[in-house]
Amino acid sequence: MHGLDLHSWETIMVLSLVVAGIAAVVVGFSTFLVVKLQRQEVKATADAFAQYKIDAGVKIAEASEGAAKANERAAEANLALEKFKAPRSISPQERQLIVSSVGKFAGQEFKVTTYPDLKEAVDFATQLSYTLAEAKWKFIQPDGSFPFPGVAGVLVWVHVGADPKVKDAANALVLALEIIGKAPTLKHTAPNSPIDNKIELTIGTKP
Repeated sequence: MHGLDLHSWETIMVLSLVVAGIAAVVVGFSTFLVVKLQRQEVKATADAFAQYKIDAGVKIAEASEGAAKANERAAEANLALEKFKAPRSISPQERQLIVSSVGKFAGQEFKVTTYPDLKEAVDFATQLSYTLAEAKWKFIQPDGSFPFPGVAGVLVWVHVGADPKVKDAANALVLALEIIGKAPTLKHTAPNSPIDNKIELTIGTKP
């Protein structure tokens, strides 16, 4: 075999360098693409994780808000239940409101009837009687009659033909009892019954 001349070796070397250069460019470009894709994947993963944290935070906040509202509703329900179960009473503030509302009708006669076998009704009737006595109303001993079965709340009876001042006293008492939530109802006795200027209070069961 004949050896290559110097020019041929130079050509081979140049071609080798060109090929090596092209390979280096290809490798460099490939490396660039790989790094770019990896960065994109890392960024996409980071963005996805960040969004996940945001979504998780929103869900946690919504769950916390829902739990808080549920607890609030449960507390309100428990309070309503306790209020329903608690016997009626007249607080010092409520007593003062009643006295200030009906005190200008001092001397107004009233009597109270209730169910004698219901302690809650008897206790409330007693408190209301003492409150009206504090307003200088005049207590009239009941005649021993009892309310009809099924009466609830407080019935305030006044004769349809009673004096205007008596009617005003009855209206003032009803308004005061409404304000403190004692479920009063203004009632008028039959027009054909004898005119009576007393106000009769019927204390029924707790509504």
